[in-house]
Order: sequence, then structure tokens, then C-alpha cells
Amino acid sequence: MAEDNKKSESTGMYTAGFVLGIIGIVFAFIPLMYWLAYVLGGLALVFGIVGLVKKAEGNKPLTATILGAVALVVAIVMNIVWVNVAHFGLGLVEDIVNNSEITNTINDFLDGYENDALGKTVEVKINGYVDYDGTLADKALSVTIKNIYNKTLSFSVSIEALDENGDRIDTSDVYVDSLAPGQSATEYAFDYSSLDEEELEGATFRIYRATSY
Repeated sequence: MAEDNKKSESTGMYTAGFVLGIIGIVFAFIPLMYWLAYVLGGLALVFGIVGLVKKAEGNKPLTATILGAVALVVAIVMNIVWVNVAHFGLGLVEDIVNNSEITNTINDFLDGYENDALGKTVEVKINGYVDYDGTLADKALSVTIKNIYNKTLSFSVSIEALDENGDRIDTSDVYVDSLAPGQSATEYAFDYSSLDEEELEGATFRIYRATSY
């Protein structure tokens, strides 16, 4: 009876090795999950080798050994493949970001498209850096946005602050929703600026992008 129980336990181990080998191969093909194939394939390989050493009956030990080895090999191959894919993707993104020609082309398109709203759908007037009763600033840039189109539109206006050398020192965006034709609204920019108020008081402000939608 004890011998039958021992044989049953051994058979169960070889069966587990067989199943783990199959599952390991499946996980080996799944991105970010192939690491499980190392564990499952390794266990299957160990169980199978134990069966072969003990010269167990049946084909399960040999099958578990083969499946475990295949799971490990596939996991290693897929690991290499996905690492290369990730490096290629990151490299491609880096090339695009660092490619000044592509970046300039995109910026030119955005500026040309979005600034096309100025004078056609929207009129923007910078009133000046004035006292402001906001909770985070004592002063802010007053901006009046007027819808000069023949239907209700919303607007986004981007403004830059330039120092005495003409260099950008900060930017701010203002938004207005659903202005009817001819309607205007006054909003405030640079109320969340990290710059000192003295720096902004001496700055020159310029609209560099306006979008209507």
C-alpha cells in the first residue's frame, strides 16, 4: 500500500511537470508575462529530470522535461525580442523628439493652423498687468477675448512673457467657453505664475497661439 502511494505521488509530480511545461510555453509568448515561463518551465524541467533519473514508467517524465526546456528557450527568445522592440520604440521616439526638422515642421503646422484663428474668428486684446483679487496673485494680465465669427465658439489663447532681451520667461493660457457672435469676455493670465510680480510688470506680452473650436 505504501509503495502504491509513493508511486501515485511520483506520477502526480510528473503530471504536474507536464502541465507546468505547457502553461510555461503559453506564458512565454505573452509580453511582460514571459518571466513566469522561467519559473514554470524550470519546475517542469526539474520534475521531468527527477522522473528520468528514477527511471519512472511512462512518457510523462520525458515529456515534462522537453516541455520545460522548450518553455525556458521560448522565454529567453521572447525576452530578447521584447527588449529589442522596447529599445527600438524608445529610440524611434527619441529620434522624433530630437529631430529638429520634424519638430519645426510640427510647430510650423500648429502655429499656422492655430494662429489662423486670430483676426478670423477671434480678436484678442491685452489690457495690461493689473491688480487682481485672485487667491494666488495680487496682479495678473488682463486679456479681452471677442468672438468675431458668425457662430458661437470657444477659444484658447496662449500668451508669452518676454524679458527686455526678447527671451521668453513664462507662458500662460486663457480659455473662454461658448462666446456668441460679437460677445466678448475678459480673463486673466499669469495669475499662477512662479515669477515675481516685478519681473512680470517689466515684461512684454505677446499672443503666440489662438485656437477656436
